[in-house]
Amino acid sequence: APPPPLRGKTHDFFYDGKDDAHPERAYHARTFVPDKALGAPGTARPVVVFIHGLNTELIKYRWAGGGNEGDVRRIVGDLVDAGSVAPAVLVAPSSVVPS
Repeated sequence: APPPPLRGKTHDFFYDGKDDAHPERAYHARTFVPDKALGAPGTARPVVVFIHGLNTELIKYRWAGGGNEGDVRRIVGDLVDAGSVAPAVLVAPSSVVPS
C-alpha cells in the first residue's frame, strides 16, 4: 500500500543562476512545511537544510519525493508529529546541472 499523504505543504522552486551570469549554479529546491509548523504570521520556526551530496543522475528533488530513496519530508513530518523535534521548515536543494 502507498504511504499516507504528507501532513504539510510542499513548495518547489527553481533558480537558473542567470542573474549573476552563472547558469552552472542552477538548482531546483523543495521546501516542506509540516502542518504543525504552520502558525500565526511572523512565527519563527527552525529551518533544516538537507544537503544530500552528489546527485550524479540529476534527479529533481531526489531524497525529497523525487527519487527511489527515502523521503526526508516524511522523516521530518513524522518526527514533528511525534513531538520528537520542534516544528521546523525543511529545505532540500537539488542540483540539476551536470558538473
